[in-house]
Amino acid sequence: MRKTRSLKRTIIYTVLFLGTVLVLGYTTLLLDFGERGLDLAIEVRLDMEKRAYSEKYAQNPNTPLPSYTNFKTYLNYSSLPQDIRDTIPQEEMSSRQMTTYDPLDQDIIQFIYPWQRPDDKWVFFVFTVWLDEDTERVLQDLDVMFSLIGEVGLTVLTIIVVLILGLLHHISRAINELRDWANGLQLKTLDQQRRMFKYRELDQLADLIYNNTKRIAKSIEREQRFLEHASHELRTPIAILQNNLELLEYKGLDKDPRFAASFARMSTSVHNMHHLTTTLLWASRKETNPPQVSNVQLKTLIEELITENTYLLNNKSVQVNTMLSNEVITASRHVLRIILGNIIRNAFQHTHEGEISIHNTADTFVVFNTKTADHEESKTDSYGLGIMLIERLVTKMGWDIIFDNSEDFFSVTLQMDSTTMGTTADDSKT
Repeated sequence: MRKTRSLKRTIIYTVLFLGTVLVLGYTTLLLDFGERGLDLAIEVRLDMEKRAYSEKYAQNPNTPLPSYTNFKTYLNYSSLPQDIRDTIPQEEMSSRQMTTYDPLDQDIIQFIYPWQRPDDKWVFFVFTVWLDEDTERVLQDLDVMFSLIGEVGLTVLTIIVVLILGLLHHISRAINELRDWANGLQLKTLDQQRRMFKYRELDQLADLIYNNTKRIAKSIEREQRFLEHASHELRTPIAILQNNLELLEYKGLDKDPRFAASFARMSTSVHNMHHLTTTLLWASRKETNPPQVSNVQLKTLIEELITENTYLLNNKSVQVNTMLSNEVITASRHVLRIILGNIIRNAFQHTHEGEISIHNTADTFVVFNTKTADHEESKTDSYGLGIMLIERLVTKMGWDIIFDNSEDFFSVTLQMDSTTMGTTADDSKT
């Protein structure tokens, strides 16, 4: 079974990832724009010198090349300093774009801006920055600015994370209120438990839960009334059958070899029907004490139920494997028979090929059956008395039942207490 993910963690990780990408992206862009801005400022300065010189040159071709303290102009590539020519080839100088010369063994940075005069000669405007104490202070200020950009980016990311965590905490608290409200719904007081939440979406979800719960409550109420009425209505014909069987037994019909087997089966069926109606009435009432309990041999009861339901495997390629332990449990035999019988019947009815495994311990009963691709209908919807009634019987007995509906198999595990309090009768008398 695939492990589900936490919605809260998914949102946190997604926001952290997107926030980190956003902050790192903008920080990188700011640093890059800062460096490009400095280069652009120098390039604009050199372009202004080029325009001033080109205007003077147009008026007087003998205009001397401009030269200042940190600015010098060279005519032709061959007149450039040897260090620059050794580092930057002539083809790169002819690209009409500013080039930077930053030697590692010298404390200077030179920006070279090429321009081709109308007489096809190349003029190179060179702006030199000496890395002295004054320049170092400027560079330190730039480093501080770049560091500030990184710190601001980290601060923004932290603020985003804190805000998102606060929002998630606020939303999760509202969701937890919805969960607690849903867990606390009681069928008997359902009309007084409706409430409103902080968010419209949670109100819609609460309405859905409330309406579904109300439908379930009505179904349970109808089922309970049906069980009560059916059990009461069945008591009269069952009593008539019992009286007639006792009359036939008084006349010796049970001793006649021709009818002895049929009479025994009829007696057993009527006896089981009587206890079934008694159990159904008990299941539909509020009282917690089960019908009369007895010491039940699990192995004998399970083998009996397997025999009764074997007809469901006719014309099927199904192998039944049992590993039964001859344990004794003190419980209502008739309640136990209904629960175990429905579990076994469900497995036999819905297994079309493969294997059915049945085993028990002192307090556990397990049925495991394989599923095929052509018959993958849900088993939990197919019990003769209904899954809700089975779960009700299990709950009233103080037991647990676990359904495992995986892709390849279906299993039911019944966890039983080894002792159930009540009036005990010998198993052979039931």
